[in-house]
Amino acid sequence: VRLFLQPPPHMSRTEFVGLFRALMRARTVAFANDEVTLQASRARILAEFRKNRNETDPKTLAQLLKTGKAVVATLNHNVAQLTRKSDDLYSMRITERTAMQDNHVSKTSCS
Repeated sequence: VRLFLQPPPHMSRTEFVGLFRALMRARTVAFANDEVTLQASRARILAEFRKNRNETDPKTLAQLLKTGKAVVATLNHNVAQLTRKSDDLYSMRITERTAMQDNHVSKTSCS
């Protein structure tokens, strides 16, 4: 995909392109083999970049950059795909980046 969007004033092209590419890569990994979600996420990323392309306020740009990086982290570490195998059975696809939590529940944590 050729990046046809231009960075807003007060944002370096490196930051702009880096965030755009990181979002596109993260969505590709998070939503692999799900064409509907891949297309929807691509459209959303493009729409957000277009919507904010004329932003000049440094504080707003910093917040947008922070939000974009948080989205990348969420896609990389907190998204797992489920595929229905039967009525009551699902298969979960996780990547090496997926954050795994200890789901052990003790009696003391339930009381």
